[in-house]
Amino acid sequence: AALALASLGFVACSDSTAGNGAPLSLSITTKPQTPSSQQPAAVASTLVLTKAQVVIRELELQSSENDTCVDEDEMDDHSGHGGPGGSNEMEHEDECEEVELGPFLVDLPLDGTTKTDFTPLVPPGTFREAEVKVGTVRSGKQRALSFLMQHPEFKDISVRVEGTLDGKAFTFTTTVDAEFEKEFNPPITIAQGSTANITVAIDVSSWFSDGAGGTLDPANAANAARINENIKRSLRAFRDDDCNGEEDHS
Repeated sequence: AALALASLGFVACSDSTAGNGAPLSLSITTKPQTPSSQQPAAVASTLVLTKAQVVIRELELQSSENDTCVDEDEMDDHSGHGGPGGSNEMEHEDECEEVELGPFLVDLPLDGTTKTDFTPLVPPGTFREAEVKVGTVRSGKQRALSFLMQHPEFKDISVRVEGTLDGKAFTFTTTVDAEFEKEFNPPITIAQGSTANITVAIDVSSWFSDGAGGTLDPANAANAARINENIKRSLRAFRDDDCNGEEDHS
């Protein structure tokens, strides 16, 4: 599977300078972020995932120049869309020094690789924090309505997975909401010619693990809450300027 963010600027991890604003490179990886010895060995032998899609409802960047900005009400949850996959359209709240992107639909790379296909243009600046929200897109702002028009199958769905368990086909969907933040030290500077990249890591291999080496049956409704918690714990975001799917520590 490949990361599909159509009409969002398909470029590699590089210093694109086209258009207005400055490019922020965004990567998606399913590379496990924990040592392999901690991964549920039984999952790979019984569970085969053929497709996994996630709705990133919003990506928000917080300017390092304003430490007092308070998040607005959930109205910001409805922002964004653009093209078949999502939006490179930015919403810049001057009073809060925030940049908001999304929503957009991501097809996760199921081979554990890192894909860098999304480079939205944002106002140049220095940003101290990124917040990523996974969740259902509710109608409200025009961009959210447009997203739902292009992806009506994702009305009231934030994650969709197809695969087989012991040879039996299944489709798992959920409305799970998850938010995670990453503070950058030093802050990320986005400018023309910069190579700033943020990677969102989603450890799909943990979603259907029972934590003891076994597999949670996605077709069993009794497992839904446990699977949702696994999804929430599987999400991370970090600076990754070389786009290798691992956090930069320099």
